Amino acid sequence: MRILFIHNTAMWYRIPFFKRLNELFNVKFLFTDFNLIGEIYDESYEKALKGLKGLNYKILNGIDDLIEELVQLDYDVIIGGSWDSIPEIFRSLIVYIIGKLKGKKIILFHEDWNWGFSFKRKLISPIVKFFCILADAIVVPGSIHKRYFIEICGDPDKVFIAPNATTLKIADSHATDKKIVLYVGRLIKRKGVDYLIKAFQKINDPEASLMIIGYGEEEEKLKRLAHGSNNIIFVGKVSQDNLYKYYSRASVVVVPSISDEMGDPWVFVLNEAMLHGKPVIATDAVGGAYDLIQNGVNGFMVPEKNVDELYKAIKTIINDPRLQEKMGKESKRIIKKGFTYEKMVEGFKKAIEYVVSQ
Repeated sequence: MRILFIHNTAMWYRIPFFKRLNELFNVKFLFTDFNLIGEIYDESYEKALKGLKGLNYKILNGIDDLIEELVQLDYDVIIGGSWDSIPEIFRSLIVYIIGKLKGKKIILFHEDWNWGFSFKRKLISPIVKFFCILADAIVVPGSIHKRYFIEICGDPDKVFIAPNATTLKIADSHATDKKIVLYVGRLIKRKGVDYLIKAFQKINDPEASLMIIGYGEEEEKLKRLAHGSNNIIFVGKVSQDNLYKYYSRASVVVVPSISDEMGDPWVFVLNEAMLHGKPVIATDAVGGAYDLIQNGVNGFMVPEKNVDELYKAIKTIINDPRLQEKMGKESKRIIKKGFTYEKMVEGFKKAIEYVVSQ
């Protein structure tokens, strides 16, 4: 089975999936926006290229490159399609037109979910519906994403879940009397870090500290908000290879995202924290929370922009070491049972087998 897999870039958490999928099928990967790995995620190009060693891939230089690959290559199934920007919409139209003209099966792989109204969503909704209906199958990472795409395309049989998985260095948790609340991510409005700071300030516990890892356009604003709170620490940028040092010491990891034109499609920080056996708290603006968090079992999902509920959830966990340990064990059980690369590949395999059988 020959697969043409069109994706934007090669993030560290995708490369193990690419390799496992390539073990089952003959896959060629086309990367349309490879520079995103540095421009948005500030990751190393060299490291990504090294990780791709052994795979058949091409970094596209433009639309002409894409058209040439679509026209000349011999393949059975195309995986791809996106509408997050005008260039992505244009590229997806080209993929669909050429793919359909050649009689190829197309699998849409996307992480959107119904995070509410926005002008952008209303504007592109006809385009989204067009791609979804024409796709022979749709692959999504979670249950809330699946519900959204079933509502659009009206066919539950062609929507498949391939749960997101990630990889990182794992360290044993360090026993400590400190109550460390950890945030990892970009410091932008959609991440809702201001709500986390306000919630933490309500705790008023000298033994507790909030560690904020990341950087972004909201950094100075957030530092002003935290001014006077000596136990709120802005760590700055930490490489992916060194994050384990912070996860291992955390009491709880919090993802306080809000809907700002869009929600957070998934947030791999939840996966990473759970791999370290940590309780997790996330808002209902986080797509991954709906599957990764079992409320009261391995953490809490709270309403977005709700400082009081966020405060209560954090306080409940950091003030109860036994609950913290119990939730941490449940996090590790949940992540290892259902959110592995094997499960992700299995979801894609089912989608591929479905479109080939039609």
